[in-house]
Amino acid sequence: MPIFDIHQHAGPMPMFEDAYSKTSGDTSWVEQDYAFRVKTMEMHGITRAVIGPTNFYLRVNGLRDTMAMNDAVASFKRRDPARFPLALGVVEPLYGEASLPELERMKRELDMDGVMFHHRFQGAFIDNWVMRPYVRKMRELGLIPFIHIMAGSEMENVWRLQVLAEEFPDVTFVALDSLSSFYQLEEVIRISKRTPNIYWDTACLWQGPFTVARFVHHAGPDRLMFASDLYGTKTGHSPAENLAAVMTAEISEAEKSKVLWGNAIRLFRL
Repeated sequence: MPIFDIHQHAGPMPMFEDAYSKTSGDTSWVEQDYAFRVKTMEMHGITRAVIGPTNFYLRVNGLRDTMAMNDAVASFKRRDPARFPLALGVVEPLYGEASLPELERMKRELDMDGVMFHHRFQGAFIDNWVMRPYVRKMRELGLIPFIHIMAGSEMENVWRLQVLAEEFPDVTFVALDSLSSFYQLEEVIRISKRTPNIYWDTACLWQGPFTVARFVHHAGPDRLMFASDLYGTKTGHSPAENLAAVMTAEISEAEKSKVLWGNAIRLFRL
C-alpha cells in the first residue's frame, strides 16, 4: 500500500544541541537533512511527502531569514519532485502585512504550494486579525494553509481554526497535530461535521490505533491523512508509530488506503 506523508519539517532547531545550524539564515543544513529524510522515508515505505519548514528557525534578520528558509524548503521540491511534490513556505504573523509580498514570491518564484503555521512558536493566535489578510492572499494565490492545532496550546486551540474555516468556507485548511489528546479528538470529531473545508492529520496521535478508529467511525475516512511529523534531526519523530497506528486500527482496508494515500492524492490533485 503506497504511503503519502503530509506533514514533515525541514530545517534547523536551534533549541536542541543536535541542530544542524545555530546561525540565522544559514542553509548549509539542506544536504544533511535531505540525506537523512530520504533514508528514513525509504526505511518506512513512504513514497511521497509534503515538505514544510521548521518553525523553530532563528529570525535575527527578520524577513530575510524567513526568505532564506523558504528558499531552502523549495529546493527539496525542485530537486526531487517525485518524492516531494508539495513544498510549504512560512510567513510570520508578527511581521503583519509586510509578509504579503513573500506569499507572492513563494507562489510565483519558488513554486510552493502552501504555508505552514505553528502559532505557538510564532507568537500569535490562529484567529489573530493578521491571519485574515494572509488567508485572503493565500486564497487568491491558491496556497493551502497548513495550521498546527497541538493540544494544550491556547494559541492553537482547534476552535480558533474553526473560526477561520467558517469565515472562509471556500478555503481548504489542513489541520496538523489534529488528534493529540482525548479531549481534542472529541472536539475535532464534532467540529469536523460542521467544517467540511478542514482536513485532519495523524501527527502526534493520542492512543494511536484507538484514535484513528474513533475518528474514522464518527467523522468518516475521507478527510484524515497520514502524517509523521518527521524532522530532519534525531530529535524528530519516527514515522513507525503513526504508521502502525493506522495499519492496526480497526477500520477497513479501503479506509486505511484513503488515510495513507488516497485522501492526499485527491486533495492535492496529483
